[in-house]
Amino acid sequence: MWYKQKQKVGIIVVPPFGYIKNKLTGEVEIVEECAEQIRLIFKLFVGGMGVQKIAMYLNNHGYKSPAYYQKIHHNKNVPFNKTKIGKQYLWSNRGVANILVNEACIGTLICGKTTNSRIYKTREYLPVEQHIRHENFYPPIISKELWDTACAIRANNIANHVKTGNNKKIHRYAGFLRCADCGASFTSRRRKQDGKEYIEYACTTYQRMGKDYCASHRIRESVLDDYLYQQMGVLLEIATDNLKNVDAFIREWTKQKTNYDQLIGNFQRQQVELTENIKSLVLKQIQEPNRAGYIEELIKDCETQMESITTEIEKLSHSDHIGKNARLNIKSSVDILKQITNERNIDNAHLHLILERVYISETEDGKLNIEFELKAPLKLHTDMHKLLIENYDGNKITESNAT
Repeated sequence: MWYKQKQKVGIIVVPPFGYIKNKLTGEVEIVEECAEQIRLIFKLFVGGMGVQKIAMYLNNHGYKSPAYYQKIHHNKNVPFNKTKIGKQYLWSNRGVANILVNEACIGTLICGKTTNSRIYKTREYLPVEQHIRHENFYPPIISKELWDTACAIRANNIANHVKTGNNKKIHRYAGFLRCADCGASFTSRRRKQDGKEYIEYACTTYQRMGKDYCASHRIRESVLDDYLYQQMGVLLEIATDNLKNVDAFIREWTKQKTNYDQLIGNFQRQQVELTENIKSLVLKQIQEPNRAGYIEELIKDCETQMESITTEIEKLSHSDHIGKNARLNIKSSVDILKQITNERNIDNAHLHLILERVYISETEDGKLNIEFELKAPLKLHTDMHKLLIENYDGNKITESNAT
């Protein structure tokens, strides 16, 4: 029972890899030598490496596994049932994978993952909804943006069965490409022409079944890059225009804020009056049962007015919040798009931020048709802009409407 209570406020028995508990202050602090490895693991993963390739990279460059630091900091020996690799303090695939899913590196402590049975001497893993989460419990080692990008890549790799081959990097568009004709994914191949190596994608159905079942839809990675840069340039213009519109909305809102505050005050006074009217009508309904039907209609009419006024108050109250959120989202989109279009050096992390899917089909004359499906924040900023305009139009309420 005592331990359960401690879990609710946050308890640490042994700090996770990358941290140590200061014996004097009791505070959890970052071990910079370990934190460097964690940042490197995430950087390599976001850059396109798989866990096996990352483990080999760490071992080849002399990095020690977490077991080594457990021995140094807590005098904990490697368990007898561990493999030879583990006893040599070498990184394994599982060790790298554990780092990539450990939320401690963004400062989150999770308690209550398991429960122990004293009778049967067993440990049972509890469902996620029963875990006790403590946000910002540790000082973060990596940024939330880097964590979200890594999570998006892991989700895409799992959903689309993306794996590395021959310890090479995952190909950039792996998992994103879909054949619009048959619905299959695309297979990547490294090819050479005139002594130069390039990456080519082709429909998996064609690769496995032949041309009788689907066309090849062959496309080079460089062609996809060029088309993506072109689309990002167009989208940058749209996003920049949206940002200007949002700034104009915020300026207009700031000018009219005093008027809107007065409108909200008028609506709130109406709410009080309607509440008193409803109370009075309910009392009359009891005193004059022969007029109950008529009074019931009056009560319903007051309740309808109350709902309408409540909606207007919420709309006015949230408009400022909507405008600022819209600006943040669109500004983030503009920054990403500028970086991509100016540097023309798109990487794995960029793709997972901007792309949901790429559909490739073939016309009757053999030409390829490419369609990009975008994801947040690029898709979100256009939706946010529409919502902003709707609220802006809806909030042009005159004093006569509010009285």
